Amino acid sequence: MKTLVKLTAKTRRGKNKINEHGEIWEWDKTAGIRAHITNRVFLISEKDNDWRWIFPTNDPDFIMEVLSIHSPISARLDNAHRCMLV
Repeated sequence: MKTLVKLTAKTRRGKNKINEHGEIWEWDKTAGIRAHITNRVFLISEKDNDWRWIFPTNDPDFIMEVLSIHSPISARLDNAHRCMLV
């Protein structure tokens, strides 16, 4: 499953990170026990594969908004549907 999130900057540091690495990130839910213990989520930039840990709520630098959740099966069905339309 692929979950995309949009980061919005709250601070100058957040704005710099978004300018460098983009505002769309993938939420990697395979981070496991470390994410559970620290109450953070592990994000990977869609733009350049940079990564970072953030708090999903009350992060000092970012506001996180979940955009979409894609499963590999739904992606294959979408591709098959597009091929049928061509």
